[in-house]
Amino acid sequence: MVKYKAAIDKSGYDALESDDVKAFYAQDEHGIYVFQLEPGTVGDAVYGVEDVGTLKTTIATLRVSEKKLKQFGDLSPQDAKANAKKVDDYAKVDPSKEADAKAQARIDQLTTKHEGELAEKDAVISKKDKALTRAVVTDAATRALSEQKASVPLLLPTVEAMLFTEEDDNGDVHARVRDPKNPGIARITKKQGSQDPMTVAEFVETLRESKDFSPAFPGKEASGGGSEDANNSGGKSETEFANPTAALEHAFNAGK
Repeated sequence: MVKYKAAIDKSGYDALESDDVKAFYAQDEHGIYVFQLEPGTVGDAVYGVEDVGTLKTTIATLRVSEKKLKQFGDLSPQDAKANAKKVDDYAKVDPSKEADAKAQARIDQLTTKHEGELAEKDAVISKKDKALTRAVVTDAATRALSEQKASVPLLLPTVEAMLFTEEDDNGDVHARVRDPKNPGIARITKKQGSQDPMTVAEFVETLRESKDFSPAFPGKEASGGGSEDANNSGGKSETEFANPTAALEHAFNAGK
């Protein structure tokens, strides 16, 4: 029984036994002689000659794709695509720039935290400084008035208004008397030959000699009277002494 091949090359075509057989072959665009057979149907089956090369290539491609898909397990195609994009994005990242960016972000975070902590500490220090200033001023004024046996309740607000604190080269804090012309600096002592700051005790002594404040000291007569009572005659009233604003000008001018 003679069997004819579905496709032959030129040499196979030339070797065919007769032109009648050759008539069953036709040359395609690749130079291959393909047996020309009309497909036939028997029942539901269709018989014919097909080019199985393309089919084999398709099957091989599908098998490769199947192997790749198995690598993703139960991962859906959409998730696999999303993950692949992430991998591609990571591949584009410059490690050195990424590290610099993270380092800078860390530095910024620590800087912000440090600045906040410094601000809190500065607030605490400022509060303590104000408390220290009040304590030093109040203590110095109270001691100086007490030494002169002056009325502390009457004169303390006025004397405190005339004082500020100053730190010396050793870091010690002292109460200083404000200069009348420049309240931001210390007033110089009235003692001849000295340029030292005026002490609080010396300042209180100038108040004792002032007609405006002498009624608050024992043994001093109020102007216009003869009484030693500081609350009578022409002396300053308790309200005026207790009000630093009202007495400030008098204190500045005291002892000039």
